[in-house]
Amino acid sequence: MRAGPDHQALDDARVTLVDAAGNVVATTTTGHDGAYAFTAVTLPALKPVTGFVAVTSFISAAQIFDEPFLRTRGGPGDATLSVAMFIYRAAFERQQFGYAAAAGVVLFVLVSTISQIFNRLLGIGRAS
Repeated sequence: MRAGPDHQALDDARVTLVDAAGNVVATTTTGHDGAYAFTAVTLPALKPVTGFVAVTSFISAAQIFDEPFLRTRGGPGDATLSVAMFIYRAAFERQQFGYAAAAGVVLFVLVSTISQIFNRLLGIGRAS
């Protein structure tokens, strides 16, 4: 609602979000509703942080060792056996060091590849 011609400047005001390098990240006009502002300004600003949290959470989930080892030692059976615990068992319980080393390399390659895919899909580390 406009109260008169003197409020026209406020209706056409623009809000611009600029990153540290001076690149325009997002922009919106003040006349839009909250949903538009959220999708046009807030989500693009949170994209790098969200991507970083997703990648680091995936990496730590792939390498989980402490919780299942301390609680169940991988049992009953192998129900809670993680990849890191599998590597530990191969190396220190069965003395199969080469097998454990190969499993560690496979874990590294898988985590690295999937992390790179996440980075490319989410655009982490690239200027817009």
